Amino acid sequence: MSKDIVSSFKDDLRDIWPSEGMCCEVVGCTGPILKTHAKYTAHWKLKHVTQINIFSCPHSKCKQKYAEKWKMNRHLKSNHKYSSEMVSAIQIPVSKEENMHYVCPGNVLYRKVSKVNTEARDAARKARQDFIREQNLPVRDQPSGDLQVCRGHYVDFNNNLTEAKVVKRW
Repeated sequence: MSKDIVSSFKDDLRDIWPSEGMCCEVVGCTGPILKTHAKYTAHWKLKHVTQINIFSCPHSKCKQKYAEKWKMNRHLKSNHKYSSEMVSAIQIPVSKEENMHYVCPGNVLYRKVSKVNTEARDAARKARQDFIREQNLPVRDQPSGDLQVCRGHYVDFNNNLTEAKVVKRW
């Protein structure tokens, strides 16, 4: 079997964001279940970096500050009656401050999720199905003809590509 097919198998099995979401993996962090990677990223930026950007209201008499730019934009629209165009046109003052909600992540790293190349994934799936059928490996086909065992599980090969087994993804 060519190395291209083997590497496409590995590419097809990259980590994806669980559909049911997940809690923060940092010990001592008691955040909610994060349903999307975008929510996870926002949580990570607010809780697990030592310094954060603080956006200050540009009005001289207003002392309002926010750690998220969208909240400052909302403040300007609702409290100072800015239009969307005005909000886009002004320069909002930004400063770095110590994060008072900081929770040390220890040796937990920020999770990156890459976009799935669907063409490569489909080609790898077809190559995997063909290989399993040709080698007569002990994996049952579904009535639809795919090898999709169930959500969260995938087919894993040994180093010699002679045996396949179902492995839980997360």
